Amino acid sequence: MKEITEISPGAAHRAHLGRTATFKGPTRSFPSPLPSIAVELVNAALKGLLSPALSSKGGEGDRIASPSRRGRIAGRVLAVLFTAYCAVAQDTVLSVRNISALQAIDTSTLTPNNTVLVLGYYNAGDRGGGVFQWQLNSGATPDGGRYLASSNPLSPSGRWERMLSGETANVKMWGAKGNINGGVLTPAYVAAANDDTVAIQNALNACPGWGNSGGFWAAELLFPAGFYKITSTLVAHADILKIRGESARMTSLVMPLGIQKDIFRTTVADRAIAAGDGSAGYDDNL
Repeated sequence: MKEITEISPGAAHRAHLGRTATFKGPTRSFPSPLPSIAVELVNAALKGLLSPALSSKGGEGDRIASPSRRGRIAGRVLAVLFTAYCAVAQDTVLSVRNISALQAIDTSTLTPNNTVLVLGYYNAGDRGGGVFQWQLNSGATPDGGRYLASSNPLSPSGRWERMLSGETANVKMWGAKGNINGGVLTPAYVAAANDDTVAIQNALNACPGWGNSGGFWAAELLFPAGFYKITSTLVAHADILKIRGESARMTSLVMPLGIQKDIFRTTVADRAIAAGDGSAGYDDNL
């Protein structure tokens, strides 16, 4: 069973990873970042096993309470619990509220098997969160969604990488908001909305993307229900990437009045327009 611990950057994070338990007994002092429940179990067990009150003259209790017997039993208790903890520690999940909190983690305190559950891109439940793992020494280009740099000065070289676990990649994972108020497309509401152009283009650039174990990382990109303000043409690998929204009435890309640009182009169409000589080829599978 995974241990899920909600943390905040800095001291709380280090306190979680460095919590120390000390077990007292004959020549035994055992520091370890054990979960508090394991600390309680060990202390309770040792208190009972090592207590002189267990002995009874001339009887079975005297044999159980002898120093050598107590030492062997205490050692077995510690060994069993430590083994169980090591198994759990191999699959530890931390939890943070948003991407900024993820980037603020001191990654030098993490083990290779630590993963972080991010509850949202900006706020919990905004569909921009997900599961991330720190890739030590990775030089991948940060794109705001799949790969993220650490903002903590204590972190070593590396990148946070998003781990898709069967879910469809969506533009909110790169920070798009789709927040034109109520979908009311008045100039004032459109002007007040977040400009999602860069976030969406980063998502389009990242997909399909190559996976770490071969094949594509994601060959489908979702626009969750929302009204997305864009201010420049979006370019996509439409021949190898499936793009979809959540109902035609609930998902729209909106360009403000006065901007005379295409909303979408394929990469081939974009090259063809730039070249202007018909040398760009053609799109397949459209």
